[in-house]
Amino acid sequence: MKYKSEYKMILPSIFLLLECSFLYSYFFNYDPFLGAKPLIYAFLLSIIGVLTSTRIVNKKYKYSFIFIHILIFVIFPIILFGAIYYGF
Repeated sequence: MKYKSEYKMILPSIFLLLECSFLYSYFFNYDPFLGAKPLIYAFLLSIIGVLTSTRIVNKKYKYSFIFIHILIFVIFPIILFGAIYYGF
């Protein structure tokens, strides 16, 4: 049964890695043809990440994953609107 709780942590971890990779691809490998699509994708992944983080059994990891995903959920729209305003 120990492994069952660890398997529940894999999916939020994958979503967190995907969110960070979209952030990396937007700022460090900017492509004007893509525009702000990576930020929108990361925003949607953060919503899914919050929902999957609620399934984690261990309270220490559960609240840290939820906090990180909500932080990304709040920060990405700010970055997105800043990118739209400044024309990135």
